[in-house]
Amino acid sequence: MKKFKYILIMLIAIYLFSCKATTTVNEQIDYSIKEILSQIEIDFNFGDIDSLITFISPHFEHKGKDYNQEVLFWRDLYYQYTFLSIDNIEVQRLTYEKAKAKFILTFKNSTETVQYNEPSEQFGDLSYFIFENGKWKLIGKDNFK
Repeated sequence: MKKFKYILIMLIAIYLFSCKATTTVNEQIDYSIKEILSQIEIDFNFGDIDSLITFISPHFEHKGKDYNQEVLFWRDLYYQYTFLSIDNIEVQRLTYEKAKAKFILTFKNSTETVQYNEPSEQFGDLSYFIFENGKWKLIGKDNFK
């Protein structure tokens, strides 16, 4: 009986030590940014650009575009394309408050499909994140220093 209890206790201990109780900070950041990009994809595809732009920092600057120009840019993209896909997302945490996402960005309409490996020279504006006011926001490459 003692041997059975010993084996049972050992099995329980092995099980408990093999369970992962918490996620790491990097895993939390990875999850948060992937969720943002997923929501941006959903918002674009449903035409909810007002929701999409809530993920953009007011301090956004990318290739000379500020926040207001970025908002107009996404409204124009919505009228040009009917579908957005963000796939194969990889998140790289650079500092406590900065992260960069790499992914495949695809836009489609009835006549064309364009695809970019982000961050690209063409776009790249969805790749640079900063943690501000308790949330991850798109900041653009110019303010990413």
